[in-house]
Formats: sequence, C-alpha cells, structure tokens
Amino acid sequence: MTLGQLSSAHGACGSQSAFPADLTQLSVTSGNSYRVPGNGAITSWSHNAYLTSTSVTMKVFRKVAEPNFYRAVGHDTRPVTGGLLNTFATSIPVQTGDLIGLNAPDLQTECTFGASPGDMILSRGSSDLHDDEQASFTSGGGYRVNISAVFVPSNTAVVETPTRNKKKGTATLNLTLPNPGQLTASGKGLKVSPANTPVEAGAAQLLIEATGKKKHRFRHKGRVKLSAEITYVPTNGEPGVQSVPVVLFK
Repeated sequence: MTLGQLSSAHGACGSQSAFPADLTQLSVTSGNSYRVPGNGAITSWSHNAYLTSTSVTMKVFRKVAEPNFYRAVGHDTRPVTGGLLNTFATSIPVQTGDLIGLNAPDLQTECTFGASPGDMILSRGSSDLHDDEQASFTSGGGYRVNISAVFVPSNTAVVETPTRNKKKGTATLNLTLPNPGQLTASGKGLKVSPANTPVEAGAAQLLIEATGKKKHRFRHKGRVKLSAEITYVPTNGEPGVQSVPVVLFK
C-alpha cells in the first residue's frame, strides 16, 4: 500500500526559511494519504530529488498531544541523486495513525510542492528531531511533502493460551490481531467456529472441537491432540499462516 505523494516537477524547497527542517503532511484533499492505516512496517520510500545531489531523511512522526505535538519514531537517511526519482528499501515499524514525512537539510532539497489550499502541511524549521524526541509543529495550507512510502500491514496473529471446556470437550483459541482483516482456520479431524469471518484489530476467538476419527478417539480416551492451521489476512496485506497445536481434554 503506497502512502504519500511525489512532486512531478523539480524545484527547490521554497516553503521553509530555516534549515534543516522537519516536515510531515497532516491531510490531503485528494490522492494517497500520508497517514499509516494500520500496524506494520514501512518497507521502502521514494523522493523525487531536485537537480542537486544531497542527503534526505525519511521520517515517521507520531502524535503525542494536541494540537500538533509530534514525536519522531523512525527514520532512514540516504544520499539522493539530483534530478531523479530515488527509491530505497528500509524497515521501519509503524502504528495506526503515524505520519510519514522528511527532513530537508537545506534549500536545495525539493521538500514540498504546491497543491490545493486545503492540503495541510506540518513543519518545524531549524529542526532535525532524533528518534524519541518530540516538539510542536506549525500547520499551513497549500503544500504537500515530496515523499512516498510502501506500507505493509502486519499479518502475525498473537496466539494466547487456549481456554478449554472439559465438559464439552472443546477449546477456544484466543488471538490478538494487529489489523482488521479476514481470519480462517482448518485442520484434519477438527471443526472451527466461525470457519471464515471478517475481524477487527484486537481480540478474536476460534472455537475448536474434534470431528471424525479424532472425535471417536477423544470419546474413548478423553484426550486428543489436534493441529489447527490459522490463516490471517490483514486488509490490503498478504496472508500469514500459523500452525497451532491444540489438545482437547474431557
């Protein structure tokens, strides 16, 4: 999933008078948002560089207080080649609501480009926040930050200790999901309820019971070991598959 937008023409950074400068995008009236929609990672970023080669830092900012108080939570500094679209692989963990932005070291950085008056940018001149540093930003309209990034939502479900109902001979798998998506489960000799369901981020549950020969063995021995294959597909993401052992007791 692509976040942010890039300038289509090369021009120096004219929206700042004090460098270095931290910039991020609060909102846009059209096109890709700069806001991270879930929990996961930034896996690459791009910048359409001005004619002069320099270094640019891609940054991630997280809101800590109203109205515009943000903390830097991740960054990646790279030398960019002037006059070209530069793209770099990276790995920066992000959370829902984070904003992507950049640090412009000097006037030769193409940090922003003109857009709609309704587009709201956040800037802080004479600033280069390190990770975990926080500060207040100034808002302004009519510009967009010249940065884009690829966001990959996390597809790892955290499986907690199952809850067993020994009277009914079932087990409930308790899961914590990082993002909304689709959750399914299957396995030999078992039945899962619900079998295929949309889920929100947070807690989710799957009820496991034995079927067929496994159920027959369970009735006679009072214990059976199963293996549930859980598939979790976050919205706009790739499927994550986990094999979870489940023991039923009677």
